[in-house]
Amino acid sequence: MVTAVEIIQVFNPPLLEAYYQLRFEVLRKPWHQTFDSTMDSTESISHHFIGLLNNQVVATGRLEPIKEKVFQVRSMAVHPQYQRQGIGEQMLEYLEKFSLAKGMLKIELDARENALNFYKKCGYATTEKSYLLFNEIQHFKMEKWL
Repeated sequence: MVTAVEIIQVFNPPLLEAYYQLRFEVLRKPWHQTFDSTMDSTESISHHFIGLLNNQVVATGRLEPIKEKVFQVRSMAVHPQYQRQGIGEQMLEYLEKFSLAKGMLKIELDARENALNFYKKCGYATTEKSYLLFNEIQHFKMEKWL
């Protein structure tokens, strides 16, 4: 089943607050991390996106410029209640279209091991083993030429 969401770039404080809250709930809280660990030094140069369903933030995605003509996808998260409904694919497709419109040639990302098949299904190729987050979540570098 595919649940259609509205994806928008986020600028205003109330939506940014909901965006960071979902990132925290999905990507940090299950590993007993602090809310502050959700953010890093590249937030201000990144493009932030949310997926909305019935005015509720159900997905997040972020594009960080890392090299000339290359964005990195970061902070992809889908609310647990809405996972496996095609929302992640919609977010990723939107991020790819946005990247193309900005003149990017490639997208890179560091995928958690449990998300490898998702990204492979979306056309990303694994390039190498990456870092170990919280001493337990293996990541892998992946890329896709646009």
